[in-house]
Amino acid sequence: MRNFTLSILFIFIAFAGSATTWTINNSGFAFSPSTLTINEGDTVVFELAGEHNSVEVSQTTWNMNGNTPLSGGWVLPFGGGMVLPADLTVGTHWYVCQPHASGGMKGMIIVEETTSTDDTKVGPPFSFYPNPSQGVISLITPNSVTAKNLKVNVFDLSGNEVYTTTLSEQHTDVIDLTSMPKGVYMIHVYDDKGIRSRKLILQ
Repeated sequence: MRNFTLSILFIFIAFAGSATTWTINNSGFAFSPSTLTINEGDTVVFELAGEHNSVEVSQTTWNMNGNTPLSGGWVLPFGGGMVLPADLTVGTHWYVCQPHASGGMKGMIIVEETTSTDDTKVGPPFSFYPNPSQGVISLITPNSVTAKNLKVNVFDLSGNEVYTTTLSEQHTDVIDLTSMPKGVYMIHVYDDKGIRSRKLILQ
């Protein structure tokens, strides 16, 4: 039992050591930063003036400058508080200040997957542009990568696959997502060694 407890403790220490705590403040009636990109496992602390709070909302509510809390989302008190990793799952989290949402006091936190540094578990490197995009992007893999063995999947933030293809041997492929709604998506490029992921914003 003692060994089990120590193992759990060491795992927690290792995890905590690799995580980051981020701070979001308010500048008048705006969150600062209003868009924050973090890694899975990170923590966010809101340090706000006494008249502001932070409440997670749906994307629809966020777009409409509404203030109805998201079921299961975080609700922080006036003055701020801490959002733990359990509430910051991979994807985009939209939030507002409830009293001032109608005036546009809102922000988003984008949580990215943590990629292992073990080469046997990391997928092929790639880049793409433009990002944000209107829907047509160029995806590039280095010449050192065997492109013909690479597959691409694009998922929305609900985990639905919206696009899939196999890369050509030219190391530059055009992906057309113009039929997709505006929002945040995840691009996965993978081979038999693993997967690499990047976020894509369609606007």
